[in-house]
Amino acid sequence: MMMRTGCCEILYFTGRRGVSILVVLMVVMTLMMLATISLKTSSDEIDISARDLDTLQAYSAAESGLSQACAMLNSNSDYIGIFNDTIEVQLDEDESNAAFKYAVYKVEIVDKNADGIADTIVSTGIYNGKKRAVMTKIITLRPFAVEKPRKVRIN
Repeated sequence: MMMRTGCCEILYFTGRRGVSILVVLMVVMTLMMLATISLKTSSDEIDISARDLDTLQAYSAAESGLSQACAMLNSNSDYIGIFNDTIEVQLDEDESNAAFKYAVYKVEIVDKNADGIADTIVSTGIYNGKKRAVMTKIITLRPFAVEKPRKVRIN
């Protein structure tokens, strides 16, 4: 665009170059925001899956305790009481780089009817601060049979 002012001509250029820099900056900012959001999302997913893994390990420990109690009652049907045990958990499949942690279970064999015969088994598994419990009712002691175990809420 040209403008005449007396004897001199003044040239004004439109700001095409400045507009393109702004467009590029806006595109870069948008890409950075998307990258930040995706990193935050993936970090949250990793935390959630780690908590889920701990919960599953605690549940597996509780099931192991239940199996141990069933084996104990199968051999000694008069047992009523509480016992604990520890399970070694291997965290890495690579044997040369294996890291071990421990899960604990606590099993209660209960006589709710007060008739001297065990009728309920409650097993609580604990792993990395997470607790899960399973319970089953004993149908018969000879032959030994139990109901399908179910999850129990822990207070």
